Amino acid sequence: MLTTSININLDPEKGGKWYATENKTKRGDVTVTFFQRDGKRSLLQKFKDFRNNVHSGTELASKYSKELGLPSQAFSNPKTKNTYLDKIFKETEKKLKANESFEP
Repeated sequence: MLTTSININLDPEKGGKWYATENKTKRGDVTVTFFQRDGKRSLLQKFKDFRNNVHSGTELASKYSKELGLPSQAFSNPKTKNTYLDKIFKETEKKLKANESFEP
């Protein structure tokens, strides 16, 4: 059985846009890690991101919306995408710290 693991690295000190890496094993298992980065990416950072398989957080959140329990309409408005991810990921972190269960 193939698995998809979702990791969210939330640093209360950081803000900014969400990014994510997607790692697939030869067997087909996937691990997606979301993280935030302050400021605008430089040309060098964009090149490093390309080499390290870093994507837009909203791109991968949209792709794995079912696994994350996110409604598809969450990504329909480009102005609210990052704000929506911010809200969802912060709520998720609180649940994880409090050992609360996740309802589908």
